[in-house]
Amino acid sequence: MIWSRRSTSRDRAAGYAPAVVAALTREFLDLADDHLAGIVREAVTAHALAPDPAFEVILDAPAMANWRQRAHPTERRRLRVACHRFTLLGAVMVTR
Repeated sequence: MIWSRRSTSRDRAAGYAPAVVAALTREFLDLADDHLAGIVREAVTAHALAPDPAFEVILDAPAMANWRQRAHPTERRRLRVACHRFTLLGAVMVTR
C-alpha cells in the first residue's frame, strides 16, 4: 500500500492489519480461518488507531498451553493472564 498525505489513519490501519495477519498466518496456521483472522484484524486495527501499551493478541496451540486469568498477587482489582504449559507428555496425551 502506498501512503499519501490524503490517506487517513483509518486507511493506514486498515492496510496494516491484513499485513500483520498475513505475516502471522505463516507461523499460526489457525489464522487461515476467516472468522479468527477477522477478529485479529479488528484488534490490530483498533490498536493502530488508538495504541495501548497493554495490547496483546494471544495466539497459541491449545494442546500446548492452558491460558487462565489470575488475580494480581498484590492488587486485588487487577487481573493477569497466566499460561500454564503442559509437560511434553501431557501435551501428547491431550492431542490423542
